Amino acid sequence: MTLKKRGLGRGLEVLLTQAPALEGLQQSADGEDGDARTLIEMIQREHLALLQEAEDLKKLLDEFESIIRAELR
Repeated sequence: MTLKKRGLGRGLEVLLTQAPALEGLQQSADGEDGDARTLIEMIQREHLALLQEAEDLKKLLDEFESIIRAELR
């Protein structure tokens, strides 16, 4: 039995590929207004929280799938 890659795995890949783009935004905002920098930092924190949540959900999904595989044997 092969398991297809679910939406969560694809979503996690998207989050990981978008992280460098946010870092570039912060570097370009260094010489700009403090409000813009604060906004970028808030977005980065939110992005990190979503990434951590996605990683935790992926771990739960992997654990669930291993339990199901063990029961199917």
